[in-house]
Order: sequence, then C-alpha cells, then structure tokens
Amino acid sequence: MNERLAHFMKLEGLTAVKFAEIMEVQPSSISHLLSGRNKPNFEFISRILLRFPQLNPDWIINGIGSVYKSKTPTESSNITDVKNELFTDVIQSQELDNLVDSRNVNTNERPLDALNHDDDIDEFEFTNVNNDNGASHEFPSSVPPEPGASNEIPVPATAQKSIARIVLFFSDGTFEDYHK
Repeated sequence: MNERLAHFMKLEGLTAVKFAEIMEVQPSSISHLLSGRNKPNFEFISRILLRFPQLNPDWIINGIGSVYKSKTPTESSNITDVKNELFTDVIQSQELDNLVDSRNVNTNERPLDALNHDDDIDEFEFTNVNNDNGASHEFPSSVPPEPGASNEIPVPATAQKSIARIVLFFSDGTFEDYHK
C-alpha cells in the first residue's frame, strides 16, 4: 500500500509535508508509511478517503481498478444536485436571518437604567451556626426564616469520636503519618 500512497501523492503533486498537513497528521507519520516502517490503520484510510473523495477505495486498499473513481452520468448529476441543495440552504438561511433582523421584535426586557432600584437588597439576614466546640458563627441566610422557627441547625447525636490518624502530604511528594 505504501507504493500506492506514494503514487497517489505524485499524481496529486503533494509533498509528504503537504499531504501530512491535509491529513492532519505529523509529517513523520507519512514518512514512516512511505518507507514501510508503519502500516496505515483504519482511521488513516478512512481519513484519506474522506479528504480525497475522488480516490478509488478499492485501488488504495487492494490495488484493484484505477486510481480515481470513474464518473458516470448519474453520479455527476447527483453531485450537482447535492451542490444545488447546499447553496439553496445557505441562501434560505440568509433570507431567514434578514427577515428576523428586519422585524421589530417586542420583548419584555427592560434596559438596565430602567431597573427599579427599590429591588436592591440593603440588609442580609444572618443565621447562627454553632460548631461542635461551641463557637458561634453568623452566615448570611439565603432563605428568610419562618416566624417562630429556630435559627439553630439540629445536630444528630453521635457517639464520641476521636482522631485516630492524620496524614500530611507535602508538595515535594513526601508525607508524614501521625498515629495516636
């Protein structure tokens, strides 16, 4: 296959570097393929067939047939039909964009200057949170408390726990392990 690849590149007038650029691979990969060091994988073969649709897959893979696909009248008319559909879609898309731009769309958005400044929050409500060691901290509450509700968070009763082990990891890759 490396001979067929070299022959195809010669027919297309491509250097190994230019071919590698088109195929989006490293130039060394092409060099290895051409020298026979590496064999092309499925991804490479499918990529070459996508990048060069005129290339005959039977020829590049098995060496059967001609280098390029032969164009029959039905194939060339199908290609023209697809091209016409492609440009029709682009033209229709542009017409739709122009139509949307030309209409005055009414939205419920208000300009920034028209915002009601009475909506600004002047005060935060704080919630008390007690630690296990009895220290109390105040944090802003995102939900206003209900009337008559307690601000304290209930802590479930658990068995007395103690620290059994502490491991410190340092940035140089070492660590210290402390046991009770």
